[in-house]
Amino acid sequence: MVSITKQDRPTAWNAGGWFGSQLGSTLWLAVSAALLAARSVTVASTVFALFLVANLVGIVLWLRRSRISMFSALQMLLATFWACSMAAVFIIDRAGLWETLAVGGRNNIPATRTYVMLTVLVLALGVMIRFLDRKQSARRGGV
Repeated sequence: MVSITKQDRPTAWNAGGWFGSQLGSTLWLAVSAALLAARSVTVASTVFALFLVANLVGIVLWLRRSRISMFSALQMLLATFWACSMAAVFIIDRAGLWETLAVGGRNNIPATRTYVMLTVLVLALGVMIRFLDRKQSARRGGV
């Protein structure tokens, strides 16, 4: 008799994990929009629109979960998060409002360094997701 361990089962879609990671990665956009609203309604509304776009993509991916692998969807969500985040940093910085987000002087990271940190983070997570996907495929017998 073959026993199936937890590691042998394919990774399943999980609403808490999906929406938690989706909101967790995009919430900074909504908070930034709220903090910037008093300084520039245009910048704040644009950043909030990026928050909405990223979350709309996440919802669409969730609704199509029966037709797409979770790992592929995670990579698409990650790419969307990266694009929206980079656009937000660019817009905020070009408007001269990046320092406005330095609440209590704790955020002294320049926008240029933020571009690099976001890119490194997203690339590292993308590689990790790819390795998890390959490992899962190997367990199922495909490569």
